[in-house]
Amino acid sequence: MSPVPSSAPGATGSAPALRLAALAALALWALWTWAGAQGVWANDLAALWFAGHFAATGQEALIYAAPPEFFGGTPTEWEPLRASLGAAPQELAFPYVYPPLWAGLIAPLTEHLGPRAFFDAALALQIAMLAASVPLAAQIARPPRLAAPLFTLWGIAVLALTTASTAAVVLNQRRCCANPGGFML
Repeated sequence: MSPVPSSAPGATGSAPALRLAALAALALWALWTWAGAQGVWANDLAALWFAGHFAATGQEALIYAAPPEFFGGTPTEWEPLRASLGAAPQELAFPYVYPPLWAGLIAPLTEHLGPRAFFDAALALQIAMLAASVPLAAQIARPPRLAAPLFTLWGIAVLALTTASTAAVVLNQRRCCANPGGFML
């Protein structure tokens, strides 16, 4: 196999301007994604905020409250708080099903952040980690014949078009199973 000439598209010494442009495109993806998802109520993440709030206010008995059929709604005991926070009727807080450790760790945050600010902070962290996964993937798995800027553009396409990343952002979760699509392109 002959070496790749330095001027070839797959050369490992890609021009700094192309790398910078690819990283700028990745930053634009992150900003576009933030603009499309920021401020959205996160039903599942609300469970964590509510549990943290109840832990912080000494209402531990409410942490594991659940609606009659368990899935698909806000626990009746949580309704007054949900309503006082200005959540719309379709903005639910699903039951908390996680170990009490997480409620305890989140409790101090709930004293300073309302649920929407908490959701936005989680979203910002998640988008930053998703964006950081592209250069990390390049270090781990980029084929030698594929220029770094092309790999970055491929990574942006994966983030913008795949079910896992679009659902994770739209639902403000690390993982999910449905592609709501749309705004991330």
